[in-house]
Amino acid sequence: MTKEEFYNQLGEGDVEVSFIKKTDGTKRVMKCTKNAPVGHEEEKHNRASMPETLITVFDTENQGWRSFYADSIIEVKPLNTTFGLLQE
Repeated sequence: MTKEEFYNQLGEGDVEVSFIKKTDGTKRVMKCTKNAPVGHEEEKHNRASMPETLITVFDTENQGWRSFYADSIIEVKPLNTTFGLLQE
């Protein structure tokens, strides 16, 4: 999955993403969104120095920004929630 494909999936709602953590090879599962709640705006980083394959998302369970690499994604599942609220 490319970075663009992942962000397109996030545009349709929150997702649960499974990926392999590059630093230790463990499988991780995260519920995330591209839209953080008020008060959790993403810090500004020098995007030019970040790898093109690095994906930054808001972890809805741990309430913080996290990142992982696009080529480490195993599975992406759409969720029926946004910020923990049921969608109609």
